Amino acid sequence: KENVADRQEIERELRLALQFLSRKLSSFMSKRGQAEAAKKRANLYAKYIPMIAEFCTELAGKKKEPNYKKMLESEIETETKKAVKEEKEIGNK
Repeated sequence: KENVADRQEIERELRLALQFLSRKLSSFMSKRGQAEAAKKRANLYAKYIPMIAEFCTELAGKKKEPNYKKMLESEIETETKKAVKEEKEIGNK
């Protein structure tokens, strides 16, 4: 019988292929984790900024709260765009 390639060469190529795929998977999981962290951070902003604005208004002795909603929407939009961009980059690789 005639072999296509030496057994050691095939094992080496398989090992290298598995290492390459492991690196890609690690990168994918890392970026996905970063995207999820960005979404959680945006949710935290949405939860606590109204309370902070209320307390700051009380401390300052003012009756009218600052317009934090526009800033909050802008921040959430920015975080969401970053997360979507990262997910697209992950999908393209």
